[in-house]
Amino acid sequence: MLTKIEKIPEVEVASDELTYFEDLARKFAVKSVLPIFEGEHSDGDLGRVPELFETALTIGLASSPDMSMAGAEYGIWGSSAESSGLLPSIVLLGTVAETCGGIATCLNVQGVASILARRGRLSSQVLNSKFSPPYIEL
Repeated sequence: MLTKIEKIPEVEVASDELTYFEDLARKFAVKSVLPIFEGEHSDGDLGRVPELFETALTIGLASSPDMSMAGAEYGIWGSSAESSGLLPSIVLLGTVAETCGGIATCLNVQGVASILARRGRLSSQVLNSKFSPPYIEL
């Protein structure tokens, strides 16, 4: 049983780096997420979601357990979150959520799954077969 609340350590994050990634998240939301709501799909054209996630992985916004991928270190809940703290990922998620909370939630889940895979708690094979949609390859 927890009896003491420990203070979360404050970590310095370079504001120019955070601004860069926040701008990247904003551009992604405008150029990739917002267009899924155009046309006759009031809840969005879900057929465009696979392309959207491919873009998020390619530009490094979505995290991956594969350290050779762009988002493995600096994506949402990427490996740098262990040293830089929660703030960068929270800012990125909030920026995407301003356009679509559902897509932000999916990016969050992708990041958490990537953390578990990096720590050896889930294999990429398990992630692909049990948790990831078939269009996200880890």
